[in-house]
Formats: sequence, C-alpha cells, structure tokens
Amino acid sequence: MSLCKDSMRWRNISFTEYLIPTLGVAVILTYILYQLLISSLEGSKLFGYTLRRLGALDTILLTFGVVLISYNFLPKRLFEYSSKLKNFFLKITSRQAMHILAVLIITGLILRINNLGSFTFWMDEATQTYAALGFMQQGSPVLPSGMVYMRSFLDTFLIAQSFKIFGVNEFLLEKNLETKGLGLLQLF
Repeated sequence: MSLCKDSMRWRNISFTEYLIPTLGVAVILTYILYQLLISSLEGSKLFGYTLRRLGALDTILLTFGVVLISYNFLPKRLFEYSSKLKNFFLKITSRQAMHILAVLIITGLILRINNLGSFTFWMDEATQTYAALGFMQQGSPVLPSGMVYMRSFLDTFLIAQSFKIFGVNEFLLEKNLETKGLGLLQLF
C-alpha cells in the first residue's frame, strides 16, 4: 500500500506549519515553569539535593523556543540561499580543501604568535608557571603556598622540562602554550 503524493505533501506542510511552532510554545512554557520553580524553591532541598539554577539553561530554553516559533516567519529565499551555499561547498575538491586548511593554519599561527610575550600572564598561566617551577625544584608540581597543583599535569611537566632546557622565560612559556593550541587545531 503506497501513500499518494498529496498525502505526503500535507504531512510535510502540517509538520512545518503546526508541529514546529507548537514545540516552540512547549519549550517557552518549559522555560516559564523552570523560572517559576527555581524562583520559588531556590535554596530548598528536594530528595536531599539543593535546588539551584543550572548555568545557562534558562537562556538556552528561551532561545530555542523563540527560534522554533519564528521558523515559519523566515523567508523561503533563505532556504534557497542555504542550498546554493551547500552546492558551492560540495564542489570543493580535497586538494582545494587542503590549501584552504593550510592558509587558515598559517594565518592562525601568524595571529597567535604576533605580540607573543608582550602581554602579561593571565591568572591560569601564572599558576601553571609556579607549578612548573615547583616541579622543576621539588619534583612535584607544588605551588608556593604548599598546595599541590594536579590540573593539567602533562602541560606542567612539559613546561618544567622547557624551563630546565632553556631557562625560565615568559616568552618560552607562552610559546609552549601556543604550540599546544596550534597542535590541537591541526588535529581537527
């Protein structure tokens, strides 16, 4: 038994015109219920757990609901442009993609290394530097306060080794962190 084309067309129209905005309204209602629940029960305990806000969940719910509701109001030309853009990217060969990737990596390298060492440390870099100095002096990543710094142990170890080889230098520390960032970029 096969379905006729009109039946399938009706199902597609009803899905885009009715179901998507209805889901948007349901998400907005979930956002409102979440706001009411958190504002009335914040700080109280439920099953032994303290209720509190979950990061940006309210923003995510509100944004997702508004996008679902406004889906029908988007111009149909927008979908035509997106299909043309998709066809453009499908025409790119693997060799062209490798050239584009190489240009992006070289541009990223130039932008990341430009002015390297001219800015002061960020807080996490300073902490990691102290941990690397402690690793170099005592054999374990100990901060000057006596606390053991176990976050990013491999990074701290590599920084301590570069300090042993090249000496303690802010430029080398930042270069070490930048090369790890560029190495991760090439993995993707």
